[in-house]
Amino acid sequence: VLLVKPAVTVVLTGRSPRAVIVLDTSATMQARMSDGNTRWQHAVDAANAIVGAGTGSTQFRIADTSGQFDSPFTDNRTEIRRIIEHMHPVVAPARFPEIEKTGNDNATRVTFITDGVSRASVPSNAAVISIFENAPNAGITAFEVRSMPTAPLAYEAFLEIYNSGKEGRSVEVTVSGAGQQRIAKTVRIEAGQSYKEALDLSKFDGGGIRAAVRSEGDAFSPDDIAYAYLPVKRKARTLLVTNGNKFLENALKLDRLVDLSVVTPSNYGEVREFD
Repeated sequence: VLLVKPAVTVVLTGRSPRAVIVLDTSATMQARMSDGNTRWQHAVDAANAIVGAGTGSTQFRIADTSGQFDSPFTDNRTEIRRIIEHMHPVVAPARFPEIEKTGNDNATRVTFITDGVSRASVPSNAAVISIFENAPNAGITAFEVRSMPTAPLAYEAFLEIYNSGKEGRSVEVTVSGAGQQRIAKTVRIEAGQSYKEALDLSKFDGGGIRAAVRSEGDAFSPDDIAYAYLPVKRKARTLLVTNGNKFLENALKLDRLVDLSVVTPSNYGEVREFD
């Protein structure tokens, strides 16, 4: 990879050549490629190759699209490689770092290493190295617990799975609850299609709910698991202390979310079993 012509640059300007390497740290960079390595591993190799191709006078700045890493310009190769090795993909909005403009647009060479999935706005003068390779993947795109309007204490889980690969695939689906309840099934999802289902959680205890999918040869694992929370499904244990209030008592008895007990003030004592 030719970055600049360092000898010419130094002679004409008196300045060391500069190069900015921006690595795409989007989550999709964790997808595995056909050789078994991830896109991210290929990006790191490409960045190190660019550094190795530069002359000793070339100064490099290393940055990413998540804003976690952005080094000052340096010609210290050991430090540059250390920075690259410490970088990693994250779940964060992608944003191309600010590149300082100089009087000569060609004074600094900018190289962007990416799989092309992120929507970062890339400057027109940046050279793009693509490490994209189509990857078979079926992942969870939506998972939420919602109440059922017809039954206040009943809940269902809405699950959506998308197959972004080029072939149809069988996907194992497992939804498990805090009380060891479990829903397991295998579904067929065609290429470019989504599978959607509302799952009945009436037999699940309240607490965390975990959805997981598994398919043979899946290249991207971060979207295989999702979590939601199921509210505790029971009536509120309510104590009404009164000498007599039929209107209030009847109103509370009509509320399907209330388990009502009534005592007079003279019989009221220290109680702990009510909400």
